[in-house]
Amino acid sequence: MGFLDTVKGKIKQVTDSVTGHSASVALATQGKFAAAEVITTKVTVTSTGNAVSAKGVFVDLMGQDDADENLVEKARELITRDTDPVHELAVGGAFELAAGETKTIDGQFIVPAGLDPKRVWFVRARVQTFGNDPNSEYVRISE
Repeated sequence: MGFLDTVKGKIKQVTDSVTGHSASVALATQGKFAAAEVITTKVTVTSTGNAVSAKGVFVDLMGQDDADENLVEKARELITRDTDPVHELAVGGAFELAAGETKTIDGQFIVPAGLDPKRVWFVRARVQTFGNDPNSEYVRISE
């Protein structure tokens, strides 16, 4: 491998850690979303090129008071710092991924008691790494 290839590889490594694109993350859940219920998770993590050193796997729950609110309402929330609650729940420990490797982490979490049932709840998986954490998209989990 030549000097330029080495430089390109290092630039991609730095870019991936800043943008969160060092891995792709997918989440599958099973179970009823209700206080104190157990939700099983399957998180699939794939390295997008370089090796990934993960400190843990987390599920983030985010509750929105109005999933269909318009841009003006969102802006008001940002200005008044009236943010939607987010709960971070660990579902897996540290692991290493080789370049191009895929790993599936099976886990579970207990839905926290006291969640506001009037809110619409969304879930995503996140892999804690150096820089910006790779994550899946938020998907609706509450009914």
